Amino acid sequence: MDAAPGAVLNRIAALATRSLNTPMAVISIVDRDRIWFAAAYGFDDVREIARGDGMSAFVILNDSPFVINDAATDPRAADLYFVRERGVRFFAGAPIVTFDGHRLGAIAVMDTQPRTLSADELAILEDLAAIIMEQLELRLLSLDSVLLERRLRGAAEDARDKARQSRDSAEFHRDEAERDRDHARRERDQAHVDREAAMRDRGIAERDRDQTEEFASVLQRTLLPPSLPDIEGMTVAAYFRPISTRQVGGDFYDLFALGGDQWAFFIGDVLGHGAGAAVVTSLIRYTLRSAALHYSDPTQALSEL
Repeated sequence: MDAAPGAVLNRIAALATRSLNTPMAVISIVDRDRIWFAAAYGFDDVREIARGDGMSAFVILNDSPFVINDAATDPRAADLYFVRERGVRFFAGAPIVTFDGHRLGAIAVMDTQPRTLSADELAILEDLAAIIMEQLELRLLSLDSVLLERRLRGAAEDARDKARQSRDSAEFHRDEAERDRDHARRERDQAHVDREAAMRDRGIAERDRDQTEEFASVLQRTLLPPSLPDIEGMTVAAYFRPISTRQVGGDFYDLFALGGDQWAFFIGDVLGHGAGAAVVTSLIRYTLRSAALHYSDPTQALSEL
């Protein structure tokens, strides 16, 4: 994980502490034996612990948030690292789940005082876990796009080289044909083989281009709400047309309930296109949604950006 994704995860960890009013937050990846801290807020001297020492190992056992309101009265927490070494009393974590259902790790908040979280606050934690997963998926998609571009460029260069070789060979053997007809026939056959290879390379490039369009279409759909809610006394509709089927845009909109008879609506235009703009769009959309649920004043919600 390079510097740019790490900076995004650190900001999400900081946002978790501000949204839920806790002094510590951690984003962890859980493997068979270890728990790795991809980002943290409130401490910076621990990068990994044994899986058996971490509360994140409990979080990934379920799809819903895992909460310990008071570690002093919970036997599961007695020997855990942050309880033993940092005096943690409160812990709440939400699993980071891939789109195919694999629980990769967790985002968690911690406090040295016992406390509880409301259902809305737990929902904020789950939203942040979803944002993290989208950042990781977008990062992988961005890397795949770079590799695909390199393959396409290499295929085009190979095709040009083969075409140039075929042309040079044809010119050379045209002179040879005057002296040796059989030899020229064999060279024409070789040129035909080269042309077929170039056609196969072009077909591979076209299939790779189609995959790029499909990746862009899937990524664009994840940035917009799947459907608009029904609001009593109001008719709402949306129409979105991307600038290109091969490129992900940075435009987005969202409409959701705040509770009671209050609704939140926002529309945005992020500068740029491609996977980089999509990363910013995803972070802005989910940050605004979480902030709007947390703050009653729209100005405070926008300040989180």
